[in-house]
Amino acid sequence: SVLAILALVGSCSALLVGVSPTHAVRVAASPSMACNGGKGGSGGMAPKKDKDRRGKLKKLLYVADSANHRIRAVSPQGEVRTVAGNGTAGHKDGQGHSAQFFYPVDVAVDGDGLAFVADRANHRIRKVTSKGNVSTLAGSGLNGVVDAKGVAAAFSWPNSIALDPSPRAPIYVTDTFVFRLRRIQRDGTTR
Repeated sequence: SVLAILALVGSCSALLVGVSPTHAVRVAASPSMACNGGKGGSGGMAPKKDKDRRGKLKKLLYVADSANHRIRAVSPQGEVRTVAGNGTAGHKDGQGHSAQFFYPVDVAVDGDGLAFVADRANHRIRKVTSKGNVSTLAGSGLNGVVDAKGVAAAFSWPNSIALDPSPRAPIYVTDTFVFRLRRIQRDGTTR
C-alpha cells in the first residue's frame, strides 16, 4: 500500500510517499527543498547542527516509526535520526533511547517543538520534548473510553493526532474502535 503525506518542514514543503512493505519514505516532489529520498539509518540523538540556539529541533519532519517503536526526525537533506524510543515494544517514560513506545502511529509538533505521539498499542498520548524527554500526557494504558486528567484517562487504540501549533492550544486525537474524536488540554485533561 502507498501513503502520501504533504509535509511542511520548517519553511520547506515536500510530498513524501511511504511505501509498504518496505517502509521506505521517498520524496516525490519538493518544490522548495533539496531532498534526495533519505540516507536511512537508525541514527543517534539529533546533533547540535539540527538545533537552534535554544536547543529546539529545527526544520525536521517527525515520523512515528510504528514497527520499530521509535520516533524519528528526518532533516531536509534526508538524514534520519532517532529522537526517542529504544526499539523494544513497551511503555516507559524517560530520556531519548531509554523511553519505550508500543506501535506509535502519528506525531504532531507544536510551535515550541513539543511532539505529541499517538502511542496506539499503549492506549496513551505521549509528549516528547525537543531534548528527547518522553512523558505520558494522557492515558492509563487500559483500552477504554474515560474522560479524565492525565493517567486517569483511557483511550481505545488512538490513531491520528492533530493540533493548532500555538503553545496552549488543545490536541485532538481519534480513537479508532470507538469512533470518537477526543480533545486533550495541555495539562492532560481529556474530553
